[in-house]
Amino acid sequence: MKYIKSITLGLSFLLILFGLLGCGSESSTKKTGEAGKIEVDNSVEGDKAKKELIDKISLISEQNKDATNKVGYLESEAFITLKGDFNLIAKATGSAAIIDMNDGEHIEENIELLTKDVNALSSGEALKASKLLNSGKTIYEAVLMEDLHQVMESIDVSSYDNDLSTFINLNQDITSIDEISNEANETEDYIKDYTYKELDRLGLLIKEHENQFSSTEIDSLNSVIQNLKSSIQMQVNILQEFKAFYIDDGLEIEDKLNSAQTDFDDAANELEVLESEMGVEYLEEE
Repeated sequence: MKYIKSITLGLSFLLILFGLLGCGSESSTKKTGEAGKIEVDNSVEGDKAKKELIDKISLISEQNKDATNKVGYLESEAFITLKGDFNLIAKATGSAAIIDMNDGEHIEENIELLTKDVNALSSGEALKASKLLNSGKTIYEAVLMEDLHQVMESIDVSSYDNDLSTFINLNQDITSIDEISNEANETEDYIKDYTYKELDRLGLLIKEHENQFSSTEIDSLNSVIQNLKSSIQMQVNILQEFKAFYIDDGLEIEDKLNSAQTDFDDAANELEVLESEMGVEYLEEE
C-alpha cells in the first residue's frame, strides 16, 4: 500500500508538472502569436508609410513638371515650399538627395534619387521615417536651419553680406547728398523686400510647425526671430539718417549700430544654445 501510495503521489506530481509545462507551452505559444501579430502589424504599417512617402514625392514631381512646362521654373514661393517638403522627406529617410537650386533638371534628378532610396527602405525603416517627419529636430534641420542662418548672415553688421555695411563701404567717398539719399532708399527697399519678408516667412513656418517643437524650443525660435527683426529695424533707422529728409530721433548712429549688433548677438547666442540642446550643427558651405 505504501508503494501504491508513493506511485499515486508520483503520478500526481507528474500530472501537475506536465500541467504546468502545458500551461507554459500555451503561454509561450500565446506570446509568440502576439509577437507575430505585432510584427505583421508593423509590416503593414511600414508598407503603408512607404506608400505615403512615395505619394508625397510623386506630388512634388508633378508640381515641378507643371511649373517647368509652363514657365521653365518654379515661382519663388512655390520653390521654397517644394524645397522644404522635399528636403524634409530626404532628411527623415536618410537620403543624400537634396534640392537647393530652382532648376527643373536638378529637381527631377534628386526626385529620382529620393524615390529610389525610399523604395529601398524596409517596412521598419519606412515607419521610422514617417514618424521623423513630425520630429522638431528633423523639421528644423530640413526646413528652417539653412534659411535661418542665411538671413542671419545678411543681418550681421560685421558680415560682408550685410546691406548696411555694403552701403557704407560703397558710399563713403560720395559727397552728393542726393546720390547718397537715393542709395539709402534703394538699400532700405531691398531690405524690406528680402530680409523683412524672409523673417516673416520663417516666423510663419515656426508657427506652422509649433506642435512638433517643445514649448521651450518654440519660445527660443520666436525670440531669435524677434531679436533679428529688432536688429534689422535699427539698421533701417540708420539708413534713414542718410536720406535728404529724416526725423531725428535723438540717438547717435554709433548707439544705433551697437544696439543693432547687440540684438543680433543675442539672437545668435540663443540659436547656438538651442541647436546644441537639439543636437544639430550648422555647417557653412565653403
